[in-house]
Amino acid sequence: MNGVRAVVIGASAGGVAALFQVLGTLPSAFAIPVLCVLHLPDDRHSQLAGVMQRRLHRPVCEARDKERIRSGQIYVAGPGYHLSVERDLTLSLSQEEPVHFSRPAIDFLFISAADAYGDGLLGVLRTGANEDG
Repeated sequence: MNGVRAVVIGASAGGVAALFQVLGTLPSAFAIPVLCVLHLPDDRHSQLAGVMQRRLHRPVCEARDKERIRSGQIYVAGPGYHLSVERDLTLSLSQEEPVHFSRPAIDFLFISAADAYGDGLLGVLRTGANEDG
């Protein structure tokens, strides 16, 4: 993955298995940050990061506002917040209007990450709902 500095992955609400399918094949020395958006209902707490970390045996956390993106870390968007990447390679959370009926929205992350990383970004779309993704 020459030149890739970050990976973004999007999946719809039924896409947990699709996320595990992709992330489970990463080599143990994989040091590129991975940012994931899964369509989640915004009315409850998500256990996704903890479940992923236990199953993948890799560092996984729910994204936090203003957090600097670290190599080798897998970030997941929490329920009710859009996840985006700032040009200084920090994370940003917002409660802007849903995009294509989704918050978090795949498009929101993909567009901001493409702006921040340019040609150094790899995007993976596993599943999508409505027009998001």
